[in-house]
Amino acid sequence: MSDMNTRATVMIQVGPGRLERRDVDVPPLDVGGLLRIEASGLCGTDLEQFLDEAGTRRYPLVPGHEAVGSVVALAEEAAMTWPVALGDRVVVEPLLQCGRCRTCCGGDGRMCVKRSELGAYSTIPWSRSPGLWGSWGTHMYLDPSCVMHPIPDDLPVELAVMTNSLANAVEWSVQTPGTRLGDHVVLLGCGQRGLMSVVAAKAAGAKTVVVTGLSHDQHKLKLARQLGADAAVDVQNEALRPIVADVTGGDMADVVVDLTPMDVGSLGVAVEVAADGGCLVIAGLKSGRPTQVDTDVLVRRGLSLRTGLSARSAAFTQAVSLLDGRREAFSRLHTHRFPLDNVVGALDALRGNAPTPAISVVVDTK
Repeated sequence: MSDMNTRATVMIQVGPGRLERRDVDVPPLDVGGLLRIEASGLCGTDLEQFLDEAGTRRYPLVPGHEAVGSVVALAEEAAMTWPVALGDRVVVEPLLQCGRCRTCCGGDGRMCVKRSELGAYSTIPWSRSPGLWGSWGTHMYLDPSCVMHPIPDDLPVELAVMTNSLANAVEWSVQTPGTRLGDHVVLLGCGQRGLMSVVAAKAAGAKTVVVTGLSHDQHKLKLARQLGADAAVDVQNEALRPIVADVTGGDMADVVVDLTPMDVGSLGVAVEVAADGGCLVIAGLKSGRPTQVDTDVLVRRGLSLRTGLSARSAAFTQAVSLLDGRREAFSRLHTHRFPLDNVVGALDALRGNAPTPAISVVVDTK
């Protein structure tokens, strides 16, 4: 069942850019369970939510949505019905989902009809009991609507925290466009998910993978080549289309994934390097900035346009398998580790304020 004497340490966000450490008692659990967190991964979403420049967060709350840990408590019903047991090591999907609506039953919990009501980890305020709705702490509540994925006991935690980001990479570069054996793939952007997409696309059978970056991304472009990219292009100094034409033998790209945030010109670039009949996936948000593209070109060239939502559960399952099977490759992405008390330092590293460039940042809670 559960240990009702548990004390949890959490970092609570009380306003934009403001955190407080608190030690709290974990209340009795009538439903669901409790996760003892080993570590939490960080991504650009964490930074955006922490800064909260739009002022949309409901304070106070516990941030963090990339939790890895062990199940340490289960309410009676959960113990009888959940596919996990006490002591199991798991990763937790950020989105809560009812599991019963048409979209959930169809395998796409991202579009759950109750998603606005249920919410997601790192967005639910402390006022909703039991308050532990984020991974920046020692414990996190396992809601009956959450989805968990078992992970190997010996998978290093710095790899395990990559599951969420890798699931997105799998979703955007493989599952959403339907990448097949022999496909040519172009990835616009060499951030964490862009680099992970190199491995995911190659694992799916892509014949050619091309990655783009800017002049200050040389370390990431080099890493992309080490991960299997056939070309890594500094688009500030090199023309992309001729390189794509060269490495694909003139075929151009069957799949183009736009992972660049804020770049309103990236969709036009995607059209330029796509093969007729190719698929374009927009995964990089533009923060409301309008993007212009000639839709007649899309129609006449038979190009399909898809969007990159967060990962479906199937992508999480594949991400765990990929991490476990290619540990050496993904270990190259781990760059920084911080204790829970210095999560602000971890965010600063993510922003580029660290002696060495950050790719995958871990916040330890054990």
